[in-house]
Parts: sequence; C-alpha cells; structure tokens
Amino acid sequence: MTRSIRRSIRGPSLAVLALVVPVLQGTVAYGEETSSSRLEEVIVTAAKQNRASSTGTKTDTPLIETPQAISMVTSDQLETLKVSSISDALNYMPGLVTQPSSNARYADDVTIRGFAASASSGSFLRDGLKLQSNIYDGGQEPYSLERIDVLRGASSVLYGQGSPGGVVNSVTKRPPREFLAELNAEFGDYDRKQVSGDIGGPLTDTLSARLLGVYRDSDSSVDYIPDDKRYVAGAVAWQPTDRTKLTLLTDYQTVDTRFSAPLPIAGTLIPLATGRIPQNRFVGEPDFDHYDSKGYTVGDILEHRFDDSWSAYHALRYFSGDIDIDYLQIGGVAPDNRTLLRGVSSRRDQSSGFSTDNHLMWNWAGGDWQHTALVGADFYRRRYDTHRYSGAVGTLDFLTPEYGLTTPVVNRARDNGFAIDGKQTGVYFQEQMKYRDRWVLLAGGRQDWSDNEQLSYRSGTALRQKDDAFSGRIGLVYLAPNGIAPYLNYAESFEMATGLDRAGTPFEPTFGKQYEAGLRYVPLHSTSVYTASVFQLTRSNVLTPDPVDQAFSVQTGEVRSRGIELEAKMQFAQTVNLIASYTYTDTRATESNNPTELDQRVAAVPLNTAAFWGDYVFTRFGLPGLRLGGAIRYVGSTNLPGLPVDVPGYTIVDLFGSYEWDHWRVSLNVKNVGDKDYYYCNTSFACRYGDQRSVIGMITYRN
Repeated sequence: MTRSIRRSIRGPSLAVLALVVPVLQGTVAYGEETSSSRLEEVIVTAAKQNRASSTGTKTDTPLIETPQAISMVTSDQLETLKVSSISDALNYMPGLVTQPSSNARYADDVTIRGFAASASSGSFLRDGLKLQSNIYDGGQEPYSLERIDVLRGASSVLYGQGSPGGVVNSVTKRPPREFLAELNAEFGDYDRKQVSGDIGGPLTDTLSARLLGVYRDSDSSVDYIPDDKRYVAGAVAWQPTDRTKLTLLTDYQTVDTRFSAPLPIAGTLIPLATGRIPQNRFVGEPDFDHYDSKGYTVGDILEHRFDDSWSAYHALRYFSGDIDIDYLQIGGVAPDNRTLLRGVSSRRDQSSGFSTDNHLMWNWAGGDWQHTALVGADFYRRRYDTHRYSGAVGTLDFLTPEYGLTTPVVNRARDNGFAIDGKQTGVYFQEQMKYRDRWVLLAGGRQDWSDNEQLSYRSGTALRQKDDAFSGRIGLVYLAPNGIAPYLNYAESFEMATGLDRAGTPFEPTFGKQYEAGLRYVPLHSTSVYTASVFQLTRSNVLTPDPVDQAFSVQTGEVRSRGIELEAKMQFAQTVNLIASYTYTDTRATESNNPTELDQRVAAVPLNTAAFWGDYVFTRFGLPGLRLGGAIRYVGSTNLPGLPVDVPGYTIVDLFGSYEWDHWRVSLNVKNVGDKDYYYCNTSFACRYGDQRSVIGMITYRN
C-alpha cells in the first residue's frame, strides 16, 4: 500500500528583526577587502580563515559583514587541541553542547542552540555540501580538515532542510601552492598508538596534489572497546589559468570499535544499593559486540571567473557507507541491584548520498552602492537501507562480570528495518548590498521540493511524502568607524517529519523561525574580537502525543529556545592568546500534549555554559618555540522532564604544551586533568559517562 500527498508550505513573509552573534573564533580585520571569488583559496592560511568564510553566505564575505552567527575553529586550534572528533573540536564554542567520545567515535552529533544537529538531519556539511545519510556512518576525521565553521540558527535559505539550530561545515584540506610534508607519531594511555602524515605541493605549473592519512590502533576507557581507525584522503587541483580551477577530492575510512550502549539512570546518575556501574565496565559480550564501518567519498569543485563581475561555482560529492553493528543493550536492573537485564540489537546498514550545488555570482557597483548577487540550485539524494533485528541473551553481573556464559540469539526472521529514498531540490537567490562601506543589507530566499519514500520491511507498507517549502532570511549590519558592528537578522528553516497521524495523513514538515540581535566589536589595529548576541528560535509542527490515542502523534507541539551568547578572542604581543565564551540557553516545550514536557526545559540542554582557553608563547624568555596553555569548560546542570532528578553540572580542566625547533615539534595534551566524573543524559535510559582523563603525546617532523 502506498500513500502519497502533496502540499505547499509557505513561511511568513520575510521580516527584519533579530541579530546575530558571529562567534568569530579567529581574527577579523575590519574594513579589509576580500575577493568575491573563491579561486584564490588554494591554500587557506590561519589569517584568511579568520577574515572570511563562505559558510554564512556562499560568497567570500568578511565575517564581520555576515548577519548571522558564525563560529570558527582554525587548523591551528585543531592541532593545539589535539582533537579526535568533530565534537571534540567544538567543545569551546558558545551555543553548542557535545556528547562524550563514547558516542563521537562513530557519530557526529551535537546540540546547537537547544536543537539536535546530526549528519542524518542534514546539519553536517563537507565543503558546503550535505554529506552522510545516517548518523552512524562514522564521524569525520579532523586531521583532514583545514577548519570547521558553525553557522548557528535557521539556515535553510542556503542549505535546504535541516535542524533549526544550524549547520556544521567542515572545510577539506586542499592541495597547497608550496611543497609541504609532515609525519606525526602519537602515544597515549589506553595503549593508544597513531601515525599520521600529510604531503602535498605543485606537480607542474598548473597541477598540484595532496595526500594524507591516519592509522590508529588504540583501546578506550571502557574494557573491550577498541578505538581503531584507518583513513586516507587525496586531492588534485588543476588551475590552467588564474580564472579557472578544478579540484578533485576523495577519501576512504574504516572504523573498528564497539557500540557504547546507553545506560539507565539507576546505576549511573543515581547509585543503586550496590553502587554505580563502573565507568570502564563493558556491558556486552566481547565475542558478539562489534561496530565495523567503511565509507568513501569522491567529488569535485569547479570555479571559474568570467570577468571581474561574473563567476560560477560548481561542487559535487558522492558518499557511500556500510555499517555492521551487533551490540547488547540494557533493558533494566534486576531487584538484586547488580544484575543487568540485556537485549540484543543487530543492524546491517547501507547508505549513500549524492550532493551537488551550482550557482552564479555577479558583483557590481553603482554610486554609493556595492552589490553581490547570487542565484543557484542544489540537489541532494539520500538513500538509507537498514536491516534491524532483535533477540535474546542472558544477564550480566556488573560487579563481577563473567563473559561468555551466554550466547546472544538473533531473530533474523523478523526485520524491523526500513529503506529510505529521499530527494531534495532547491533554488535560491541572495543579494548583498553595501552602502558607503557602512551599511550591509543581506536578503535571500529559497524554494525547496522534497520527495521521500520509505518502505517498512516488517509491515511491507510504503509511505511517500512530497513537500515544498519557501524559506527566507534578511539581515542588516552597520559598520561603525570605530570597529563596532551591530546587526539584526531574521531567518527560517524547515525539516521533513516522516510518519503518519491517526488518520493516515503524512506529517507536515517542522518549521523554524529565528530572530537575533547582536554586536561585534573589533578594535582598530587589533586582532581581538568581541561578540554578543541574543536570539529567539521557535520550532513549530513538533510531534506530540495524540490526545485521542497516544499510540499516534499530532503536530501541535512547539519548542522555543531563547538565549544569550558572548565570546571574546584576544591576542596580545603575539605571545598571549585568550578565548572566553559564555552561553545562556533556555529551551522549553511551549506547546505539548504531554504534561510532563509542557513548559519544561528540554533534556540535555544546560541553562549555562562557559569556557576559557589561554596559551602563552615564551618568546620574551628566549624560548620562542615553547607554548604552554590550559582550558576550563563549565557545563551547567540539565533536567530530565518527568523525572525528579537533574543531571549535575561539571567543570573540566584541560592542559596542553608544545615545543618547536628546526623541523620538529613535540606536544603533550592532558584532557580532564582532575579525572572529573560527569554524565550526559537525555532520557531515563540514555545516560553516558563523560570522558575520563586522557594523556596524549605527539612528535612531529615537518619539512
């Protein structure tokens, strides 16, 4: 049986109101002119990263002129922090909440401004294109990245359907103009061993290439769970003239680990009579549990400038991934307060994604006005085929575990999986107008068409949903002569909601509206940046229990997020670097048929978070190669609607140091120095322990 319905969703007319907090994690040079073409971005230096980004506008626009919140992690920060995942890299950004590494080993999944953002929702991009089709396709490798941009708030105008919280855009390392080569060797606790290397440079006058790779053999803080990875990436750039450039990009990755099943609150956050489940306790069976994924991407980016006014941009990427997951999940704790009841989960997933984006850009000036107009179209096809089975297995004593006493039995006669084939097509336009180098107005709109088919293997029924939606954005920035830049912004987003209501009618898309107001301050002749913003973000058409039959849902729910974001990045005498941030986020269910949710804060979203990061280069002491630093992160308490307990807040201290001489660099990173115990919980049966203390040392040789 196939159900089909077509509707038209029209968002409210564009309004001007709201503001942005571009959390510039970099240096913004106020008033600098930058090329509107991306042809010159063959090699992205730290300085250029901090001046401009195409993530917020799809044009090479200075961040201070972009009327929406953008945060940035540069390649220098990725190296200093010694991150092992995207989530790890985003820990110091305002407005974001990340999950522990037990989840980040195989999934890029964060919360932005109170709303979940993941690969499966289209919120994780690579070079401006949607990437993966499944949240568990394997996280992106940070060593392959030049930087990470986070566009906070509704952003469907540029990227189509996705979380109202925003998008995370990873920028791939490209072939450099000059020869580079480096080799890294890492060692750490949990028997960590990793080697990585990066080599690239010109091959001819018009051809350049780059090759990098990562090989990791490591255990983790949980018994029997490895953290092994193999990664290789290649890039070739051909630039026959200064107006045309073609870049080919590809990578391949395998991840070998085990799924860290979420634990119940009773036994973690709330101790049992026998205590808590030990943090290092493996609750599965070593001979059964495994997570094996492999995936590859291949794509191209073509840029051409016709003249000083017109340019064209084309990007394409294909992704393919295969995942094999067997794991045991916790079904409860027996009355003896030490025996875990377990269930069986077995999955075989295949996913693919095809993305392409094409646009034309026109720059012109007339009188006191400068214009940059953009018109384009993009397409994304997502395929996801998952076979899911359950089964039976014996219990486990978490105090004195004995593995191998029971053999998990998988019932493969009952497939609870499904297949999804989704298409998204969008056309968009954008106009950036600058008046007398003081006022910047940005306005844009987008029309999307989506077609989603889902087949249930268990019931054999198929559901087809067709939707179209318009989304818009408008923003205004004033560039004061003293480096102060106040701005306003209004933006919209939409995201498909798969399923049927009690009457058999497919759900409408959810819709997001954001208002922002903010202020940036970039002191003249300084590399310091100060930002502040306030926002209100509302998501409507949220699923909530049907009051007639709670086995079904209706779309009368609404979630509202209000907040304040502050950030300062300061640099003094090229020896002191400081980053400080503070976020207040109040995310609540303002409309719901579930009384335990109504007017309650959303789980796993703290009211308050703060971070401070500083490092010092000992140049004045005759040791210009020595850098020492530390960071403090505070995450406030979170609540669990319907439960009489809050997840307590915590403070984590990290330390790092490095020394460079000639072609060599040695570094040491200590995370969670005090080995602080903390928890991440978003339901009563979805708690994870926070990351325990880890120590990683690395030695690097650079040509």
